[in-house]
Amino acid sequence: MQRESGTAALYAGPAPVRRLLTVSIVSLCLLAPGPPRETSGSSVGNGTGLVLDLLVLRPLGAASTAVGFGLFLIAGPFAAPSGQFGDAWEIFVKNPYAFTFERPLGDLDDL
Repeated sequence: MQRESGTAALYAGPAPVRRLLTVSIVSLCLLAPGPPRETSGSSVGNGTGLVLDLLVLRPLGAASTAVGFGLFLIAGPFAAPSGQFGDAWEIFVKNPYAFTFERPLGDLDDL
């Protein structure tokens, strides 16, 4: 059995693997950063920043808010006797919530 080399070897697999590889390559090309350009200090309006924020960071932020709330339910009773209940709420719930739902879409300056 002969082994193929180069790009022909990448496309030698079954159709779903080729399709996944093609979609992955196209997605990476679309999300790749463009040439550097002068900005006015805000990334709002930057297409790549908007796509990254909408498709990756916001869902991760929503998940971290939910996980943080669950962790707060566990950590809250331990934080209350020491007077750190408010700090625990801020760290586990408030910060992820603000990152996900209160930050303008595409604003990546404070990350």
